[in-house]
Amino acid sequence: MNWLAGISILIVSIVSTGCSQKQAYHGVRANQKSECQRIEDPDRYRDCMDEANQSYEDYQREREILIREKSTQ
Repeated sequence: MNWLAGISILIVSIVSTGCSQKQAYHGVRANQKSECQRIEDPDRYRDCMDEANQSYEDYQREREILIREKSTQ
């Protein structure tokens, strides 16, 4: 199964069970961490894991900034 199909299945299953956005975020990040395990290059692996380990709160802050920026354009 490719990465996109896995994410799609995960998202659909999470949404269909009615869990919160935060739980969905953590599910997607857990899948991303699994994908990072396949990376052999140490620098790329570290970058991947850094992104996968971003907290939900940091994600929300960045998301809100992007939404505000887009709405002012």
